[in-house]
Amino acid sequence: MKGQLDYWTKQLSGPVPRIEFQKRRKQRKQVSFRMSTQEIQIDGESLSDLRCLARTSNTTVFMVLTAVLDIVLYLYTTQRDLWIGTVVSNRGRQEIEDAIGYFINTVIIRTRLSPEMTFTQLLRQVKEATLQALANQDLPFGELTRSLAAYKGKGKERPLYQVMFNYRKLSFRAIELPGLKIAPLERKDRGDNADILLTTLDVIFDLTESSTALTGSVNYKYGVVPDHVVAGMIKEIYNILGRLTIALDEPIEQFKSTNASMMVEI
Repeated sequence: MKGQLDYWTKQLSGPVPRIEFQKRRKQRKQVSFRMSTQEIQIDGESLSDLRCLARTSNTTVFMVLTAVLDIVLYLYTTQRDLWIGTVVSNRGRQEIEDAIGYFINTVIIRTRLSPEMTFTQLLRQVKEATLQALANQDLPFGELTRSLAAYKGKGKERPLYQVMFNYRKLSFRAIELPGLKIAPLERKDRGDNADILLTTLDVIFDLTESSTALTGSVNYKYGVVPDHVVAGMIKEIYNILGRLTIALDEPIEQFKSTNASMMVEI
């Protein structure tokens, strides 16, 4: 594990960036874990474009969407050093592929953005960061957090990321037999019960890819991330996806809409 710890220590060197989703207000003494949620729906046509772009760029839909989220977060927060957490199966070794048990781990996809960077350049960086993260996914995230806290000389542990991107791809197809149909159970959105999700994270992008669409939600911490900011970020995702195929070599700053500009100033 020492080689993987060395990789993460180098990859996550420097101060942990802080993403501000709104201008600082007077600090609250009470800590809240209450979450709100808004749905996100990406239609079949946009999904088809995403898959086509992933094929031609030798990447994956996950990588393309991560790059899109990077741009949205940059446009809304002006943060150029982005650390996004994501979960991995952690079954990279053949001997544990069929083992029963909980092996899921968390890794961080770190990207550094600049206004003049093109989407193609950003996607290349996301691909490299993702592949390296997968190659070093065996180190337990808790151990990484403790090691980095000691390395950075902090008195106590602090979250290494505020934003998580959960992505699932459904490969199971419905099976029909005489008098019987077997199909995946549709996952219900948290809706009004989003506040029962206890987390220290500020924003969780949760997307599931089926054969015909991408569906999911954006869950965010109540009182930390304003509702209108999340609504604007979702619109910005749609805006970028709509322009992506014709704007791959444009600076990412050009993706900024009037909506995003207004949100940063609030």
